[in-house]
Amino acid sequence: MTDDIISEVTELTKAYPRFSDGRIDYTNERACPVVNCSVVYEDEVLLAYRSKDVVAYPETWNGISGFIDELKPLEEIVRQELHEEMNIGTSDIERIVVRSKIIQIDADINREWHVFPALVVLKRKPELTTNWENKTAKWVRQDDVLGLDLMPGFAESYKNALGLVRVPKILRRTVFGDPILRENARRLSKAEIASSTIQTLIADMFYTVRLKKTGVGLAAPQVGESVALSVIAIKATPNRPSLTPFETVIINPEIVETFGRRQQMWEGCISCGEGRHTLYAKVPRYKKVKLRWLDDRAVEHEEILEGMRAHVAQHEVDHLDGILFVDRVRDTSTFMMQSEFKKRIVKAGRSTKR
Repeated sequence: MTDDIISEVTELTKAYPRFSDGRIDYTNERACPVVNCSVVYEDEVLLAYRSKDVVAYPETWNGISGFIDELKPLEEIVRQELHEEMNIGTSDIERIVVRSKIIQIDADINREWHVFPALVVLKRKPELTTNWENKTAKWVRQDDVLGLDLMPGFAESYKNALGLVRVPKILRRTVFGDPILRENARRLSKAEIASSTIQTLIADMFYTVRLKKTGVGLAAPQVGESVALSVIAIKATPNRPSLTPFETVIINPEIVETFGRRQQMWEGCISCGEGRHTLYAKVPRYKKVKLRWLDDRAVEHEEILEGMRAHVAQHEVDHLDGILFVDRVRDTSTFMMQSEFKKRIVKAGRSTKR
């Protein structure tokens, strides 16, 4: 594991508990770094069928995977996992190639997987011995892998490991003053939604939100594309620990009905600053709306959204209509930077809840 990855895992897990032997304990943690190995010999891939006794994703096919629970080189962790789970020794391995990290969120089990895909090429087929985590293992032709009942997320990891997919990138954001933020974004046809251009944009937008960890939504105009598309990525935070994770893509969204009266809600925007330079203010928003939109497969949805989901949806729809949150502020005395917002609003809110 390169120094930057060691630093990343160290920073992510610095507050996590440790087992008595010093390994990192991920039992009750949401964000978990893991390695997932695609082990290859000639044109075959080694797959393991997970035991019914494992906590996450039992009885599915997977590569050889494990938590990064020690701060040591990733290649060393890969070799350790292969030996422990399959009895594959160092002498069996020709080379190990670690790919760029991908983030996979599973709201059902409240996990945010930081996956490091690894391609492991073997010199020969060793005699395999599985441990308690895997019921059995088998060699599968590479062309047949994606047709199996795979563990959630393994298909993406497998394709990344073998270099079959493009690695998403962090997009550069536009800021207040850029004319694109004042345009009415162009609506997309179903054919355009299915195109590689739009699918790549969606992947990059989600990757940007997850990796930068700024905001709970991102509109295409905020990354320089004037199309009617936003991604929403709501998750629990130290300030809002009770939030239910919610991720979706909204394309050509329309608010078709509102309920009740608007109420003043705190809001910010990454296009007017990032981190401590972010600007906040109170904005009148509905607590409940009915939203109609297309998803990334061009399937139409119409749902009633409440609370944080409704709040974020209104902010994103405004972006696609060329409206910024500052346009809706009625009480200009509420404008404040993040440092003051955290001191006066966030901390005050914590105090009132004690």
